[in-house]
Amino acid sequence: MVPLGNGALLTGVARWAKAARPGIEVIGVQATGADAMEKSWRTGHLVFPPSVATIADGIGVRVPIAEAVADMHGIVDDVLLVSDDQIITAMRLLFRKAGLMTEPSGAAGVAAIAA
Repeated sequence: MVPLGNGALLTGVARWAKAARPGIEVIGVQATGADAMEKSWRTGHLVFPPSVATIADGIGVRVPIAEAVADMHGIVDDVLLVSDDQIITAMRLLFRKAGLMTEPSGAAGVAAIAA
């Protein structure tokens, strides 16, 4: 579970993970209020939503990057969407259970797992 913003982190992690362990599943996680990359990856053409509305500004991308979307194919197994409420719940969980204060984008993967 890797946060998905403009795709650089996700594709970098996916390339390394697939090379180190080819059978591993790599899943991107994006906020429902900023799903341009997810929709672009899923549909195969660039999708430009009119706005972005999420607490997770680090993954709040409105303009998808064509090269990054293309790079995701074949190395990213799925992309999940999480709501701001799920992200906030994950942030609280990380603080209570691990003593970690995370910014919203950093908690997106945990939000997907918890959901």
